Amino acid sequence: MRIFSGWTTNSKKYLAVILSFIVSATLCLIPVIFPRFLNNISYEALNLAAIFLLTLTFWVTEILPIAITALLAIILLPLLQVTDTREAFAAFMSPVFFFVIAMYIIAGVIKEVGLDKRFALF
Repeated sequence: MRIFSGWTTNSKKYLAVILSFIVSATLCLIPVIFPRFLNNISYEALNLAAIFLLTLTFWVTEILPIAITALLAIILLPLLQVTDTREAFAAFMSPVFFFVIAMYIIAGVIKEVGLDKRFALF
């Protein structure tokens, strides 16, 4: 007998999101609840683990679009005091990132004007 056999896909997604919020909040509150439990683990590390778990769950369940989930992770980094805003956005200021974005834009334009079909039928 399967536990979730009668559940719809959306119900499973919402359950996963609720569980990820609970686990992420628990990870953020461990220093408050159990201060002696953390000998060598910093608060930033626990907050980063909570952000990672929340982001991973959102990506897997696709409850939010992937781009919004990525931005949510970047916004949560300064809010939970893992890093400052400049360092959180620094990963998106790489020339490689802009190159990939430019290639996606060029590919979208090629597909929009039908040039991809012309290349395929050439």
